[in-house]
Amino acid sequence: MKEHSLWQFIRDRLTAGERVMLLTVVDHEKGSPGKSGFKLAFTSDQKCVGTIGGGIMEHSMIGTYSGRLRSDENICEIRYMVHSPKAKHGEPSGLSCAGSQTMCALSLGKKDLPAVTAIDEAVVRHTASKMIITEKGIAYSGGRNSNHQQFQSSGLSEWIYEENIGSEFTVCIIGGGHVGNALSRIMATLDFHVVLYDDRHDLPMVMDNFFADKKIIAPFSEIGSTIFNAEKTLAAIVTSNALSDAVALQQLLPLPLLYIGIMGVEAKIERIKNSLNETEKELLAKQRIFTPIGLEIGSATAEEIAVSIAAQLIKVKNESSMLRDIKTTVKK
Repeated sequence: MKEHSLWQFIRDRLTAGERVMLLTVVDHEKGSPGKSGFKLAFTSDQKCVGTIGGGIMEHSMIGTYSGRLRSDENICEIRYMVHSPKAKHGEPSGLSCAGSQTMCALSLGKKDLPAVTAIDEAVVRHTASKMIITEKGIAYSGGRNSNHQQFQSSGLSEWIYEENIGSEFTVCIIGGGHVGNALSRIMATLDFHVVLYDDRHDLPMVMDNFFADKKIIAPFSEIGSTIFNAEKTLAAIVTSNALSDAVALQQLLPLPLLYIGIMGVEAKIERIKNSLNETEKELLAKQRIFTPIGLEIGSATAEEIAVSIAAQLIKVKNESSMLRDIKTTVKK
């Protein structure tokens, strides 16, 4: 939903005949407040959506480029910003943290509306596609890369940035009750594609859940067949009873999911584990199951439980990304 808000903002402004500045972090080093994929869009009157890391750097960028937008200048350039006044290379960002970030500054006009519309619609539908930015402008393309974002440059005059459209990670919330609803609301504000599962067709809380990107109303015994890209999927089992929890777990165990968490006290979890057959128990031993689900923060209400689960999901997601970055660095 965060990405959709940004692209919808750009789409609306372009449709209204305005020009929009899009700043995209295409690469970064450790310590940088702006990470690859961060985006900031704004108009000449400085209406903004998104961020490239905040602080004086962001404020300065908005001031500079909003003025250049008003001059009708076509802008497409790369900026290498360093976050240390002692740096001997790059452009000082005004920040004094650490690291650096490479940014693309691109002005968008009416001619870019078809590409922006395609990107926005693909974000909403979670379509397998990608956004491409080069020195020639912005484009939309089908298919995905193995890396969510990738930047290649042979200098400031020739470069390409590709980013898979939609969230890199999916969270499957299995159970649309109070906790599932609260968790949907939180995860919708983060960088996750949110899918809600429930087997009840007439539950008002499920029908009124507008936070999930996708809702699947079907028997829990069919969950496994609906999950794709399991390595980037995290599943939170928060159904209304132990029986449906067990059915959901049985569906998830054969999949190489990044995370499986089950809500409930230890006695309930043990009953679920004991209900599994021998093959399922062998699969269970190979999985990392988070029980009880969530980080321990003394939560009591559905909303507090959802916060604890969300924090754990973020932790696992970020740990997996750090491990991937380490492996990529070693390969280089």
